[in-house]
Amino acid sequence: MAAKYILSAVISASILSLSACNNETKTETEAAVKTVETVQSEANKTALKTRLAAYEDIFESGNIGETYTFIPPAMKAAITASTGLSEDALRINFGKQWSTALETVSMEEFTFQADAAEIQTSPTERRYALIPTTIVMGVNANPDKVIKTESSTLALMDGGIWYFARLDEPEMIDFLKYAYPDLGLIKLPEAEMKMIDRETAQ
Repeated sequence: MAAKYILSAVISASILSLSACNNETKTETEAAVKTVETVQSEANKTALKTRLAAYEDIFESGNIGETYTFIPPAMKAAITASTGLSEDALRINFGKQWSTALETVSMEEFTFQADAAEIQTSPTERRYALIPTTIVMGVNANPDKVIKTESSTLALMDGGIWYFARLDEPEMIDFLKYAYPDLGLIKLPEAEMKMIDRETAQ
């Protein structure tokens, strides 16, 4: 009988010990997962800020048509399919549109609030973020006035690379919904555009 109780105690102690080991392993695994997620999150933020800076540099250089390279791939494919243009023709047309626009306005500021960007995940695990964006354009016909726009730029990850979509036009929203259905329900903050005195914008 004593041997029976001793065996039972040994088994119970072994079970408790095994349970404790499992709990420690689980805790260590959870901690490792959180560490990996944190590292990935920081890496994504760094990559996003690097791409945002490159985008801003293009605006500052005046070669705004080159921002074409930042349009999400699936959106470009949707646009070419809809318009019947080749990608090369689409790139050229994109540049011409900007050149035409800059005949009446001048790009004076294009700024992302990168630190305000919060990376989120879509239902299909795609990473995306809404970036508060400030655009100031001079009015060539009225040098004392500028057009200031406060809006949001959608950043999304495709193939491990960050791309940007300006959704100022309804048709661009339609292309987004077609190309990236998982992002189609995102609600963008309403943009605010106003013409103000140049001195006020300083």
